[in-house]
Amino acid sequence: MNGITWHPDPILLQLGPLAVRYYSLLMTAGILLGYLSLKKSLLREKISEIDIDRLFIRLVLGLFLGARLAHCLFYDPGYYLAHPLEILLPIQISEGRIRFSGFSGLASHGGVVGLLAAAYWWCRKLKRPYLWLFDHLAFVAPLIAAMIRLGNFFNSEIIGTPSTYPWSVRFTLIDQIPRHPVQLYESLTYLVLYLLLIPGKAKRIEKRGQASGIVLSIIFSARFALEFLKSAQEEYISHFPISMGQLLSLPFLLMGIWLWIHSKKKQAE
Repeated sequence: MNGITWHPDPILLQLGPLAVRYYSLLMTAGILLGYLSLKKSLLREKISEIDIDRLFIRLVLGLFLGARLAHCLFYDPGYYLAHPLEILLPIQISEGRIRFSGFSGLASHGGVVGLLAAAYWWCRKLKRPYLWLFDHLAFVAPLIAAMIRLGNFFNSEIIGTPSTYPWSVRFTLIDQIPRHPVQLYESLTYLVLYLLLIPGKAKRIEKRGQASGIVLSIIFSARFALEFLKSAQEEYISHFPISMGQLLSLPFLLMGIWLWIHSKKKQAE
């Protein structure tokens, strides 16, 4: 049988009813690394540590709330509208019984919207240009996204379509079919983007909108393309020619292209 067998326990450590998962650790590590990088950049811009910490708290809350709401309302609205408490509480209610289950399901598109809303709120309070902060965030976003997709791989979720390539993976927690490790494809794409952006960071920050445009364009182009290699995650739009993930990617892709072109026009003036 072709492919690599992947059968990890997604739980690293069990502490009574609480489970420490690889996904949570990787996501937390990505956010903390992003925070340290962002803090270093903003300190150079004469932003106080207190204001940076306030920004970080807002960004994390916006990221989580946006990602959670988008997953629940776009990918499984029927279930979550019938179980509204499970949207924001880490529980599962079945047959009148409440079980601690942790949160299952975060949508990156909603996370981006939540992040942008939190950033806009902070910029208004400090009277800073919104696109200036957006450009700073663009340099850390690919790293966080790469860590999250690696976490999805450990969770055996967002699996790929069947594949015959030698690097195919059998997610035995799901089935025995060799599949594209599409989580690793995405993670590697984002990591390469992050490594390519860093060397020219100072120059790109000066060109307002360029970093934001590059990151949005490349991340959501990759997301749109790789959706063709993902197994369907939603049933209610299965008759559409594109998936929900692709549909939600289009506005961000177009925004990125516009910002990229706009930054080039400003540079030429």
